[in-house]
Amino acid sequence: LLRPTEITYNNLIISCGRGGQWQVAAGLFGQMQRAGIKPSVRPQPPLITVVTYNSLITAYAHSGQLGKCLPVLRKMQDGERCEPNTVTFNALLTSYSQDSQANQRPEAFADAVE
Repeated sequence: LLRPTEITYNNLIISCGRGGQWQVAAGLFGQMQRAGIKPSVRPQPPLITVVTYNSLITAYAHSGQLGKCLPVLRKMQDGERCEPNTVTFNALLTSYSQDSQANQRPEAFADAVE
């Protein structure tokens, strides 16, 4: 019996985000967690790594869901102790660049990543 891996989920989450299906991407992320895949900074299956969090943030960014990106970042930093990386911040920048309200408040990005 084949089971989805972290890589499978990451690709699905990214694909959903590119297609504007952020709700499906979030559902897949939740499904990973319910399956017992826990966040970690080390990519040892079955663990959720920074790649998975980046996939979800990217999905939200591509879908214009700025308000959903920041809670994922906070969960990475505080709840899961998973260190954001360059890809994380690039996804956040993409999200902010696509949000008209954020463009009117450039300090919002700085506040988000402190």
